[in-house]
This record gives sequence, structure tokens and C-alpha cells, in this order.
Amino acid sequence: MKSVQIFTEGNTDKRFLEAFILHIGKSSNNVRIKSINGWQGIKTEDVLVNLESSQRKGIKNILILDADTAKNGGGFQNRKEEIDSFIKSSKPELEYDLFLFPNNKDDGDLETLLEKITNPKHQNLLECFEEYEKCIEAKNKDLQYQTPNQKAKMYAYISSFNLSSEKRDNLSTDWLFENTEYWNLKEEYLCPLKNFLQNLLP
Repeated sequence: MKSVQIFTEGNTDKRFLEAFILHIGKSSNNVRIKSINGWQGIKTEDVLVNLESSQRKGIKNILILDADTAKNGGGFQNRKEEIDSFIKSSKPELEYDLFLFPNNKDDGDLETLLEKITNPKHQNLLECFEEYEKCIEAKNKDLQYQTPNQKAKMYAYISSFNLSSEKRDNLSTDWLFENTEYWNLKEEYLCPLKNFLQNLLP
């Protein structure tokens, strides 16, 4: 059975993909997922050599990264073009499949996707955070506070639940994606990722 190697940005992305791959009925036995510390990790020699070596061994290479937004130098089209252009100029012989969070067409990131798949009955937690953001923005007129980003919002969501000490200690990477009380992995918004993975994974 053909093996697959997935490169993604961080450990939270890795844990999400592990949970989602199992959810869609794919085996993880022949799938290796590596975090590369941000999308620019693909530009490091170690990752390029790894991609090249895997291809020689017949392992399929997949990149699942953030599209990000124009505000932070990204955006779906810009990020896709930048990644494709870099790999083509560095290792033109490399073959790979690319998916950009949140849905392979819009700007955003993993956390954008996660907000779409929160359990609807806990929507009030996100509303609380939005009020918090508005409050900080109001204070910024005088004190120049930093408005929390999307990652902080989703961390606040999952950390608001009554978790065991062990689970709380692991929240830096494990956001309990298998737990349907917190996340809905059947959400329609996940269809582009589901179709992408089902077509490529063994």
C-alpha cells in the first residue's frame, strides 16, 4: 500500500489532521504527518531534502498549510503562488499536492476552519470572546493593547471547558478534536478537506 507524507504548520494542525483522517475512515498506518513550524518551513533545506527523498521512495508528498490573509502577507492566491513558485525554482522535479486552510479557496488558517466546526450549542463561548475583543479595541484609543488573534480565540474556546488536569496540561497541542462535545467533524464546511484527503490517502 502506498505511503503518504503530510507536512503541516504546527502540532495543533497535526493533531487535527490525525483526528480528521480517522474520522473519515482512513487508516493512519501509512500516513506520516510532520509539523514544520509555520508555512515557511518548506523553504528549509531539511524539508526540501525530505520531500525529495520521499518522492524517490514512492511516498506521496502532501502540503497542508495556512492560506493566511493579506494583512499578514498571505491570502489564498498569494500563498499558493508563493509556495508553487518557490518549489518550482528550488526543486522543479518535486511532485506534491497542496491544500490551504481553511477550505482551499478562501483566506484564513486552521483556526478559521475550527471556528466553523465548533459545537453549535457552545456558540455562546465565542460570543463572549467577541465581546472581549470589542472591549480591548475600545481601550486601544489610549493604551495601545494588542487585540487577540484567531488562535487565541480558539484556545480560549477549548480551554473554557471543564477538563481534567491531564487534558488541560496538553492543550498546547491537543485540542481534543475527537470529542464531539467540542467539535463537529461532520460539518459541511469540512467537505473540501474531506474530498482532498479521500482522493489522496491510501
